[in-house]
Amino acid sequence: IQTLTLDCLVQQQPVAFLKIDVEGNDLKAIGSAHQAYSARLVRNVLVEFGPPQRWAEVARQTAEDGVRLMQTMEGYGFTTWLAPSQCSQMANAQLHTHLSTAHGVRVARISPHQFRALVELMRRTSLECYMWWSLDSVG
Repeated sequence: IQTLTLDCLVQQQPVAFLKIDVEGNDLKAIGSAHQAYSARLVRNVLVEFGPPQRWAEVARQTAEDGVRLMQTMEGYGFTTWLAPSQCSQMANAQLHTHLSTAHGVRVARISPHQFRALVELMRRTSLECYMWWSLDSVG
């Protein structure tokens, strides 16, 4: 199967919103846009994220790889948000997240110290979450 990195697809063009759903290859896909993120060409990334068991099956990646990716995205200046899903309902209760409204949707801010707990919750429940990384002000 031929693949392209997101850096190749973006090719220095601004992207307001990038949606990724690649069934277990999410860590690799998200991580393939280093140049675009560094140049701040991508403003928002929404991804079906996890669960870690799928990362292991499909891409031989671990829960720790998921935590590192979340830290990397924050390092590019993105803020990490949890979009509504079955996973977010559990996470909001267990992680005591800060809820905001963005474009009429209730989203939860996931702080860097909550990354590991969120990935562990996904591992325990086998649920995927919808992660939204944004350079824009939300809430």
